[in-house]
Amino acid sequence: MLRHLSPVLMCAAAASAASAADTVSFDWVRGEFAGEHGVRVALRLPAQLDGKPCALQFDTGMPDAVGWHTADVSPAAVPSTMMVSFAGIARQVPVPGAVRAMLDTHGQCIGTAGSIGNAFFEHGTLTLDLGRARATFNAGSDLAHHAGAQPMAYRRGRPHGDHPLVAVRGTDGEVRQGLLDTGSSAIGLGALTAADWSALTGSAPLAPTDRVGTFTVHSWGRTLTCFRTEAAGNVSIGVAPGRPIQVTHCPDLDFKPEQPLIGVIGLQPFGNATITLDYVAGRWLVTE
Repeated sequence: MLRHLSPVLMCAAAASAASAADTVSFDWVRGEFAGEHGVRVALRLPAQLDGKPCALQFDTGMPDAVGWHTADVSPAAVPSTMMVSFAGIARQVPVPGAVRAMLDTHGQCIGTAGSIGNAFFEHGTLTLDLGRARATFNAGSDLAHHAGAQPMAYRRGRPHGDHPLVAVRGTDGEVRQGLLDTGSSAIGLGALTAADWSALTGSAPLAPTDRVGTFTVHSWGRTLTCFRTEAAGNVSIGVAPGRPIQVTHCPDLDFKPEQPLIGVIGLQPFGNATITLDYVAGRWLVTE
């Protein structure tokens, strides 16, 4: 019984329980991508909204703490606030009426109601075990003194969060920054310009060939034609495992980052590895 434990042991037991409570299983949403079926297209976290189940996509492409995939149609609608909680973190955020109605009707959100972004986790370290589908959060820094960790540019404390930027080495050996985007789970490395595509693929043509495939995506009401091929052999992302990186490029994609980037990095290059994002120290780590 706990009353027979020393104060030190009681503190250790409490710390152990808190640590265990912060490891949570998540779900992969699978679908079709670039002609392939059963692809992991989204990472969905089992969050709660005022204590009721409300699955939210984890999206490091979104700076904000929480964003909703639906909105009230009435311009006069004023979202009320509710408590979003996940892995020991709780934040009061505005919630649109459509999401509140789902909770009232079903006792839970239906489908994936919204996304959790970087600001939700920026006071600590988030670890994603992609193979076992488990997430662990610790307040504070885990990688500040880890010899194998790599730099991750992230500006904490901005009013609406920021993006994690990590190193990408192109075929020419030049190191540039890429935006790590878990919201684009299915892609490998999305080149933002034709020049970036060329640098990442060894000058592959932007045309269908036996090496280059095409597919379509829907973006903001438009259907875009995109190209996809394997990266040249010496392209690397941080210290990512030796898994072939699929490079994509959508010439008509309207995305203008705040700073020059070589591309957007999805989760395809990491397979079943474990990714650790230390927002406090500005470092990240990929391990098998």
